[in-house]
Amino acid sequence: MVLVKVEFMGTLRGAVGKKSYEVIVDEPVTVGRLLKKLNTSLNLKKNVLFNRESLTPRSEILILVDGKEISILNGFATKLTNESQVTLIPVSHGG
Repeated sequence: MVLVKVEFMGTLRGAVGKKSYEVIVDEPVTVGRLLKKLNTSLNLKKNVLFNRESLTPRSEILILVDGKEISILNGFATKLTNESQVTLIPVSHGG
């Protein structure tokens, strides 16, 4: 099992109701699997992290793993390690 620290920025804080959250996920842990775990463990509405129709992760959310955007890593298949820091930032997050 892997402990992942998640930080919510901008409007996601209001939608989730938390500034940060620690979650334990069974290995192997990827960003995609983490998002599914967050969706269920936080009992989120389907459209907070995922597109309502396609059930794919929303492209309007920038995802950083240990300070690096996942598009320069391995996208949603990016593997997470114990105590990885994941930051979720909505594209329209204010200043």
